[in-house]
Amino acid sequence: MMSIKLRILFQILLFSILIFPNLNSQEKAIKKPIKKQIPKLVKNIIYPVIFEKNIKEAMVNAKNNDKKVVLIFGSPSCKHCHDFKKEIAKINLLDIANKFYFAYVNVDRDYRKAKKYNVQGTPHVFVLDSQGGIVEEQLGFQSARNFISFLTLKDKKEKISKNNAFGHLPWSPKGYRGESICFSNVGYGPLKLSTQSPFQSLRITYQPRTPSTLVKGEWEAHIQSVWANIWAIEEGDYFLDSETLSNQFNLSYGISDTMQIEFQYDQRSRFGGVGDGFIQGFHDAFGLGQDGRKDVSKENFEVLIEDQNGSDDIRLDNSDRGIYSQNLHLNYQHNITCGSYYMPALSYSVGVRRNIYSSDEVEDDFPIDLSFSVSSSRRWGDTYSYISAGFTYYGQGFLKNIQGLELKKTQMSILIAEEWKFSHRASIVLQFLYTEGAVKNRSPFSKGSNEITVGLNWEFSNQKLFQIGLIENILVFDNSADFGVFASFTVRM
Repeated sequence: MMSIKLRILFQILLFSILIFPNLNSQEKAIKKPIKKQIPKLVKNIIYPVIFEKNIKEAMVNAKNNDKKVVLIFGSPSCKHCHDFKKEIAKINLLDIANKFYFAYVNVDRDYRKAKKYNVQGTPHVFVLDSQGGIVEEQLGFQSARNFISFLTLKDKKEKISKNNAFGHLPWSPKGYRGESICFSNVGYGPLKLSTQSPFQSLRITYQPRTPSTLVKGEWEAHIQSVWANIWAIEEGDYFLDSETLSNQFNLSYGISDTMQIEFQYDQRSRFGGVGDGFIQGFHDAFGLGQDGRKDVSKENFEVLIEDQNGSDDIRLDNSDRGIYSQNLHLNYQHNITCGSYYMPALSYSVGVRRNIYSSDEVEDDFPIDLSFSVSSSRRWGDTYSYISAGFTYYGQGFLKNIQGLELKKTQMSILIAEEWKFSHRASIVLQFLYTEGAVKNRSPFSKGSNEITVGLNWEFSNQKLFQIGLIENILVFDNSADFGVFASFTVRM
């Protein structure tokens, strides 16, 4: 029995002697290359800058570890910010990791924080101590090397340098758009104009909109007036000599930073004679033909359209002066996105309108109109581009006075505008509005109207905007206003 146990122990001992040296040599073979590779890996690894989730987290970490915070303000629409981010990606954190925490703020989304630090351009870098006090700041693009130097050099002659390239923020600290998350791609905007065409204006057409800059909890009151002179003549067919005045009041409220609701009241009245003298003088001054204007009284108001099918003509004269349309609107608008450096801001709106008064020329099938629009805006430095399209379904349908002359049930409007912000609080707007013809099978009134407007936006005081514009028709002259003037006042509260 003893011999068997000794034999087993001897076999185990022999097995251990044969196996363990091989394991030991394999371990040495594995460890030996690792010892050579570790220094090489550490030497070549780049530790990129890691941003904290938000400023609050960065400040807590800085306070707990007695470090500073590098706070960078940028905007998706700022080219210099994108270039600066690429430079930051080149930085090796080992150079500055023992001194700083990093936080990035998108000024489009955290405008209140940007206002707190009085950020007037992007990128804007602040170095904060562990208590949140500003130690250093730098405005504009920096290369990776210069950025590291800015963070690490102790003796700086200047606390802030503005010699670098940066993007101006299109706002004032308490301005008209100063708290909007969409301000970087939306300016003051084009003028809120619908067509002044004689037939389209029988039912006030839907105004194509642009992305809103109204913020949560903010109210906006808007009032405007549009005067238009209409002159169209074709012997034996039609004669239009009239003027219209459109008055509008809007009250809007920001449900959130991207959604708003709007109540609107509008009315239109017709008359004649107010601007005849000015227009005739303008034509004389520039050598333009009067086209029969001097053959009628300056105080005249007359609309005559002869029927082509043997039915009654439509005739309006001085006895038909006065208000001919009144409406109430309820609109909802939502900014889908505020855009970025590559993408425009996008929004849509839906609306319902109740006609509360119409003249005898228009018969109400159903006095409710429905509307829908989509719009976009994009900033290009100091200019903004706008494109908007609106669609309206009308409950109002037929002209009583002319048998067979029918107004269309639907209508499209397209707005294209360009805004140039030439100063901190003012801009010039050039806009083109196309509105589909309102009448079926009656040229030229079945054709679309084409109106160009040149306007001025002026924020003369914080959150108070004045707009003025001049309207001129092109292409289809007999179905658009001959000339018009727009003026509005807007205040945000």
